[in-house]
Amino acid sequence: MSLFPTTKILPTEDIIGREAFIRDVTRRTVEHQSVMIPGPRRIGKTAVATEILRRCREEHGALTASVDLFLQSMPEEFAKKLITAVLANQDSRILSLVQESLAAISRWIQGSELVVRVLNSVEFRWLYHMDRMTGEELVEHALVLPQTLAARQQRPVVILLDEFQDAMAIGGKSLLKRMRAVWQRQPDTAYLFIGSQGSLMQALFGQATHALYRFADVLHLPDISGDIWAQYIERKFEAQGVVLDPGVVAEVLRETGGHPYDTMKVCQALYDIARDFNVSRIDANIAWMALERATGELEAIFQSELRGWDGTPHARRILVRLARNESVYPPGVNAGQVKKAIDGLMANGVIQRVGHGQYVFHEPMFQTYLRDNE
Repeated sequence: MSLFPTTKILPTEDIIGREAFIRDVTRRTVEHQSVMIPGPRRIGKTAVATEILRRCREEHGALTASVDLFLQSMPEEFAKKLITAVLANQDSRILSLVQESLAAISRWIQGSELVVRVLNSVEFRWLYHMDRMTGEELVEHALVLPQTLAARQQRPVVILLDEFQDAMAIGGKSLLKRMRAVWQRQPDTAYLFIGSQGSLMQALFGQATHALYRFADVLHLPDISGDIWAQYIERKFEAQGVVLDPGVVAEVLRETGGHPYDTMKVCQALYDIARDFNVSRIDANIAWMALERATGELEAIFQSELRGWDGTPHARRILVRLARNESVYPPGVNAGQVKKAIDGLMANGVIQRVGHGQYVFHEPMFQTYLRDNE
């Protein structure tokens, strides 16, 4: 694994600055309280949520499951993934069958040790013929399954639902209503919702018109302080026998703004360059090279994000103007169009309002990239 990993879920030792938050959410969920964590992509939500699940499982004996709703399109697909994730508590091999048909999964269940260990009772017999169910029946059974297993084994269940705002696209308001109707009758099960479209997540749980209104506590992931970042970075390099000149860490954090993904990217670039040149001391020149290398690696992500806004009139122009600290109102564009674009940018976690007509980027390196390349 990289010294500063970015392509996999962070190991426990690399999750910094969020210990109090993790303890708090772990306590809430094992006490059967659901929690929602909104926030833009690449700030560490999934890593933190995965660590919470680990503690629920290893320290409190809970049964846990994780389902990513990203790119799912049908309620039946969500149901299948939830079923296999929950049953993985009994046999982890079932997760390898997620891409298989419901008929194949049912046949595997009938011939596996699941039958002996937990499923040989009437409340689980439906698993033998999932392929003959309607979509509504399958979703209903999937939503009920966590509490059924909790009651059967007398253990709490904690379910992580990643990119939960996509539930609206999967099943619309009817799916959310069904979720609320079933979940509110589950005394031993808690749900941990995370999503990258903060405004939409806030609406789903904070507006009375939505089915999940006040269903979960809304908690925001805390920022990582500069001091904690500095201690972590220096400790990691010291363990590799590499010394950082004074000011290098401060320069890195100034450019990244402490954004978790980008900071890890730059630090890994620092380490890679030190190895490339076989040096044990990193100075300002190497820091500059690392920032250039990390920006190059991030370019594909930034360009993808920009292409995603091509369908929203004037969004790209507005982003560039904000990056250059110019007025958000391009010449010839009416205020209504500007507001629509800005609302979309805020809803998707690209920018946030800090005052009347004032906005900042959640990812400072994205702002720098736009300023220098657009």
